[in-house]
Amino acid sequence: MYFYENREILRLEPLTSAHARIMYPKLLNKDLYRYIEDDPPRSIEELKKEYENKYARWNSEDPRWRNWIILIGNKAAGYVQATIMKDEAILGWVVFNEYQGRGVGTNAVSAMIKEIISDTGIKKFICTIEKNNIPSRKLARKLDFNFSYKNKNDIIYRLMII
Repeated sequence: MYFYENREILRLEPLTSAHARIMYPKLLNKDLYRYIEDDPPRSIEELKKEYENKYARWNSEDPRWRNWIILIGNKAAGYVQATIMKDEAILGWVVFNEYQGRGVGTNAVSAMIKEIISDTGIKKFICTIEKNNIPSRKLARKLDFNFSYKNKNDIIYRLMII
């Protein structure tokens, strides 16, 4: 997928083990893990194996896991992901700090949604966002996700494309 953002070409590619080398240094930034329950990878080899496992489930049966790297030129700007169920997709995204506030996340998530609709016909989307993650909450609202409910730590948003 290609489109322009701030005169730069932004594209999504399926995330594979070949991307581990450019993703690894970015994923070491501890600030990324403020709102997500994950740890930085311990090594490039560990990250390659993780990406191999994720890519192996690209076309698996229910649920399917889709993970795309966000690239601007040849630089990693983050990733978007979806767990695709029978009639809905659960979305997630991470935009690296230096690319935040530039529309990268909005355009990447929008492109992911279009790809899922085109590939699967699914038009129901859900995202769970940690309640203090204001940038992700703004992104969800910008893409017309609606508040669904809140639990102790998270806010759940839904989007239905008609």
